[in-house]
Amino acid sequence: MAYGKPIVVTRTPTIKDYVIEGEEALMVRRGDVDDLRDAIRRLRDDASLYGRLRRQARNAYVNRHSQAAFTKNLVAAIEENVKRARHISA
Repeated sequence: MAYGKPIVVTRTPTIKDYVIEGEEALMVRRGDVDDLRDAIRRLRDDASLYGRLRRQARNAYVNRHSQAAFTKNLVAAIEENVKRARHISA
């Protein structure tokens, strides 16, 4: 995702916390060779899908998964907790 490449990931219970199926990645069933082959073929044969997943994967990385996004979210969480603590002690 960081390199702006479309990705194919194994569908697991927690993967939805990281990517949006069909928008940022293609998902396949664990151990399903045919499913994996079909996903790769879809990327190979559909330039529009390839381009959309590539762009969305990069955007997801920048906005949610990068060090900068982590730092921004951490600072926001700290600021929110400070506001709550001030409100409680006031």
